[in-house]
Amino acid sequence: MGLTVSDVGAIAAAVFAGCSLFHSVRVHSKQKDLARELDNLQRELTALELKDAKEREMNKEKAEFTVRFASHRSNSKQLVITNIGSAQARDVRIDFGERIDFVISSEIENYFPCNLDSSESVKLLATGSLGHTAVRESFTLSWMDNSGGGRKEFNVQYT
Repeated sequence: MGLTVSDVGAIAAAVFAGCSLFHSVRVHSKQKDLARELDNLQRELTALELKDAKEREMNKEKAEFTVRFASHRSNSKQLVITNIGSAQARDVRIDFGERIDFVISSEIENYFPCNLDSSESVKLLATGSLGHTAVRESFTLSWMDNSGGGRKEFNVQYT
């Protein structure tokens, strides 16, 4: 009994079908793994987006400050304290510790404690004299805001 061309064709078709089936099973398995991985990545992304949204929402409740010395009139300066946060800062207090180098003490008494809305500033007159050896003014601001409050130390150069 010999093999005919149709028998060889049938065997080749069967081998081809088997290989095709094996390949399809492998591809399907890889697709399931990729789908599972994609699902995990989507869950992680959703969790990160939720965390980011919560942080943005919490930042809306916070006050944040920046300070700088700015020129004022001909030869005087001002210490400018600005609330750059999104929330109002209430009961803002300033503490220079034991030594005030440049800011005029009466200015501190006139302005503090105070409330500062977002983007609002307080400007304290400052003076320099030949007797100063310091080149920086150091102080701590403390405040209350919608997230509970904060405290930040500053060390600003008098230029």
